[in-house]
Amino acid sequence: MSRFFKILVVVTALFFAAACGGGKSEEKCPDGYKWEGGDCVKTGTDTNTDYDIPSGSDADTAPVSDSDPAEEPDDTPEQPDGDSDGAAYNGSCRVVNSKKPLTIDIVTSKLTIGAVTVNGVQEDPENYYGEIWAENLETSSEFMIAQANAAEGKSVDVPRGSYAISYKPLSSSGKVVIHESVDLSGDKSVDIDIPLYHLTGKVLDNTGGQYSLGEADGSAVKMTLKNGSFTKEIPYSQFGGFDLLLPKGKYAVLFNGPLFAGQPDYNGTIFESDSENAVSIVNEDVEKDIKIIAKTVTGTISKPGYPVSEGTLVLAENPPLGNVVTVVASSVSAASYTVVIPENRELALLYLPTADSYPARYIKLETWNETLTASGTHAVSLDFARVYGKLTFKGGNSFPTIENCQSNCGDDQPECYDLCTIGKLRARSADATMITLLDLGKTAPGEEGVSYEGLLVRRIPAQTDDEGNVTNYSPKSYTMVFDSYLNDAPGLFSSSSFIVPATYKTFVDNGETASEVTATSFGFSVTQADGSVTWLQEKEINFDVSPSLVQGSITVDGSPAETESADDIIKLRDSNGAEYPVLNLSSISGGSFSFYAPDGSFDVVYEGSGVLGSSYRANILADPLVIDGDTDGVELGIKTAKLTLNFDVNGKSFADWYEAEKDDIEAINIVANIDKTAANFTLPIEKKGDNYEAKLLTGNAINAYLEIVFKDSVESQKSYARLPILLSQTVNSNITASTSQQIVKYATSIKLNGEKLDSPENYVAKLRIPGKSPSEIYYPDFALTGYFKQGEYKTPRPEVTLHDGFDAKIELYVDCLYFGE
Repeated sequence: MSRFFKILVVVTALFFAAACGGGKSEEKCPDGYKWEGGDCVKTGTDTNTDYDIPSGSDADTAPVSDSDPAEEPDDTPEQPDGDSDGAAYNGSCRVVNSKKPLTIDIVTSKLTIGAVTVNGVQEDPENYYGEIWAENLETSSEFMIAQANAAEGKSVDVPRGSYAISYKPLSSSGKVVIHESVDLSGDKSVDIDIPLYHLTGKVLDNTGGQYSLGEADGSAVKMTLKNGSFTKEIPYSQFGGFDLLLPKGKYAVLFNGPLFAGQPDYNGTIFESDSENAVSIVNEDVEKDIKIIAKTVTGTISKPGYPVSEGTLVLAENPPLGNVVTVVASSVSAASYTVVIPENRELALLYLPTADSYPARYIKLETWNETLTASGTHAVSLDFARVYGKLTFKGGNSFPTIENCQSNCGDDQPECYDLCTIGKLRARSADATMITLLDLGKTAPGEEGVSYEGLLVRRIPAQTDDEGNVTNYSPKSYTMVFDSYLNDAPGLFSSSSFIVPATYKTFVDNGETASEVTATSFGFSVTQADGSVTWLQEKEINFDVSPSLVQGSITVDGSPAETESADDIIKLRDSNGAEYPVLNLSSISGGSFSFYAPDGSFDVVYEGSGVLGSSYRANILADPLVIDGDTDGVELGIKTAKLTLNFDVNGKSFADWYEAEKDDIEAINIVANIDKTAANFTLPIEKKGDNYEAKLLTGNAINAYLEIVFKDSVESQKSYARLPILLSQTVNSNITASTSQQIVKYATSIKLNGEKLDSPENYVAKLRIPGKSPSEIYYPDFALTGYFKQGEYKTPRPEVTLHDGFDAKIELYVDCLYFGE
């Protein structure tokens, strides 16, 4: 056997890929195949061991590349230009060209699940759960074989290779490997012993007796064991004796219901997974009672500040994301409270203006921990101050409207417009708590502004005496901000809104003169002349929101920007990368614009399809736009440049080559990758004279690819090859791509055990060749014609992902390929 044929055997081993000749009946086929219908077709069911999949260390283990096809080019060495000098290819990769089609034949073995046990014991399938998964050890791609309780006797056809077989309690949970390596070079049956362990016991109360609600209905009461995303419930009916099958791990314990009979419900965690009381399953059955260790906390509710009579006190876990776990007082008009909580839990005490206002509106009062509640008594202080006044916009101008907010709402989202708002006045404290005091909604107030009011915590007890009386306080301070889009145009209300400081006037006496200054933060403590501190119960502050008005003109190639495309948006991007939409080009006339924005330094980003006729996104200014107060005469210039394709393909001009091949090509495009980001944009190519051209926006460094789209029948997916023609090219004016290309035309198809697959619902597989010259091919149920840059493709390795028609929809490697004449 010649050296080249031995190499070909190894290359074809993974997929039985028989690369036979281009239509000549006298072509030779490997053993076990015959020439039929213009291709080498597998005969019989014999398996020639020369074609078995390389497994273990014998397989090429190059990792799969996850890079986007149009990302900044990776470190793959540039593929050679090939045989332009006529030299024959003598490398180790499989040769693909017009005479040697790329046929990928997926050879499978049958994997059968034999006996299914639970730790060596036959169990009723209704008592266990979870999923059985297989993972290809070469690519780390996995698929689910069956639900565990329906796995026994299940058979699947799996591409030959080595697989790990695992058990998962849930698709999203961690897995436990049952068989580390199963060699599927032939049909095989494997038994499954699911690693689940019995947890038995009872639920006990504080006294060590069985937990009981007496005659009360416990149908809604339950305990939940939680490990990661996996949960297992114990209903109240099984509190007297439960028997659960659990995977190993440490479990947090959650409770839903009254911790003591007759008390309000507690709906939250009672033990964390790292607590000594948590349930721990290692490698054996466990008998463990779960004891609810709870305590009663009582105390008074005082209101030393502004008299408040409406609202609710609750305890929550990690607000605003954690659940409200129990109610402390359903009304703050009460003078005292009693609540039952688990021991050793840290919870946040919250004031809610209404019972259902969490998490939209709440005030965090304090953190309850074991030290604070150790004695079982704790005095709650509702130490509020009322802040009130008027909110104006730029000293008395009209607030922005939101007439176009509904443009972001679909016909099937009637509730979307209800969420639209002109803006919200919010108080932000030093601990990052944000409290909404005013939501303007959809109706803009007049120029005189709008009244607001709200309650804020004015101080925090910092020191108490032996009798529990507060002797010292720490003041709370706040900054008021206005959360708004500030502008009104279609398409602006689906991105980030601005946070604009709300300022107010105050007087400062330096001992000689009093001067008016603009302030942003405020509190409720007042230092008297003798140094003593008093506390305000009410404070009137009239806030003003004054974003800068930016006005000017925007042009495209020197002419006023005009577009009918409703998605042409101008955004401001701050130093943190956050983007704020300010302008829709379809809403302006004659190129003149105005918008509101807070002061700062911003990149100006255009995003849309109206300028180039295809979606594009780019920073349109060389230098950031600095906003410092109202500004007029700002010029925003969008400039386009021409990209000319003036290069040879296989010795012909690109135009002549395309004309000769266009019957087999669906389309040609330019794919531009902007500013070394992962985003890429497909631009149309038009013929101008003897050359083809595309339009770009200037001012950005780009990578540009010639995209050749193949003709196929796969809906919503396109098969293509992308060939780099410009790398890290700064576009400031018209540019020409002049690098010659060697492009190979070839035929490709995919088969299952030598046979054509039945017509798929979508596509049967996807071939992906990563690297500087990426390609993706979505295989229909017949062969298609492809084009690719001449050269060797070895690292990263080509890969095929199986889809409709295969039992195992997984990813597999293809050995290296050489596209050449």
